[in-house]
Amino acid sequence: MRTVSLMGRFAAAGFVAGALHGCVTAKGATYPETLFEVGALGPNDARIVFLRPDQRYDDASLSRMVVRIDDHIIGKLAYGGFLIADVPAGETVLEISADNRFWGTCKLPLEVAAGDTRYFDAVVRPTNIAAGTAGVFAGGAAVGSAASAVVAAGSVAGDAVASAAESAGKTCGGPYRLTPLDPTVALEHLDRLRASE
Repeated sequence: MRTVSLMGRFAAAGFVAGALHGCVTAKGATYPETLFEVGALGPNDARIVFLRPDQRYDDASLSRMVVRIDDHIIGKLAYGGFLIADVPAGETVLEISADNRFWGTCKLPLEVAAGDTRYFDAVVRPTNIAAGTAGVFAGGAAVGSAASAVVAAGSVAGDAVASAAESAGKTCGGPYRLTPLDPTVALEHLDRLRASE
């Protein structure tokens, strides 16, 4: 009978999660360089800036956050990065999620005026992370003392199911959320961040 230690299971789960997500840190242009490339704001547009500062602990620092505006992907926000999008003035819906929406999404309806620049901090949702962690343990335990790859797959599946269940029916569910930022605070962070893809 073959046994697999608990640490071996966690190492396998970590390897699978790392392989799925990859190490992702923003490495693009600085904020001033990006603003120069983007150019002036159109007369009927507003600017939305998404930030993901790297000066804090982030349970999901190895994964990119998919950012959508009005259901169109504008980019993937990496740890230590930012994204800029110009939108027509009026009502819009911001959305952030993992690569797979199955894990849940956070939608934020927003009214913007022409000439506005609005800043949003992208952070993990602790309740969703906690649910996913419980799912990892349950999924790993469900497959018992099977091979490490099977335990890792069970752990990832348990994480997905628990995360989706925690997010069900919520306007802001999933692993991430968006929080409006004061421009002064946002600009302090943007000095250290790099453009995401």
